[in-house]
Amino acid sequence: MNELQITELNGQRVLTTQQIADGYGTTNKVISNNFNNNRTRFEEGKHFILLVVALTNVLRK
Repeated sequence: MNELQITELNGQRVLTTQQIADGYGTTNKVISNNFNNNRTRFEEGKHFILLVVALTNVLRK
């Protein structure tokens, strides 16, 4: 596995869906489907951060 790129948002380290997929050797779609199928188990702000398009573009830079 390659080294993960450190990504921070508001001073907090985060993993993108792509980084998680790469780590598990799968695709974004599989990660997203698994998340959506188990969404009730996750708390926004604790387990995930919901990004809007503008913030997503900043993280991709």
